[in-house]
Amino acid sequence: ELTTFSECQELLRGTTLATVLRCGGAIFASSAGSDDTYMLSKRMVRIEAFISHNWSVPRYKKFLGLCLVYNFKFTVAIAFVLTVLVSIGTASGAFPLIHDRTEPTGRTAFGC
Repeated sequence: ELTTFSECQELLRGTTLATVLRCGGAIFASSAGSDDTYMLSKRMVRIEAFISHNWSVPRYKKFLGLCLVYNFKFTVAIAFVLTVLVSIGTASGAFPLIHDRTEPTGRTAFGC
């Protein structure tokens, strides 16, 4: 059965993902609710996603899990762009090469 709030719209409250992730998921540090934590939410017309959790999982694991779920594509894209830029910078001589005595040439690429 689908739960609706059509009779009690004032109960349909939520918050943004940015608020949940703020300060490393600080909202997950304590299960005690307060006026301050209630004020982080606002009335909603609809909720995009419901984030459920339990208090036995450490706060940092919840934070990392949410970052992975909601930012994975963006993170992969940024990592790819940075890899390409560092490769171009190394190939063009813009970045210094690291001296490596174990290599026959004595030089390796940036960061390798």
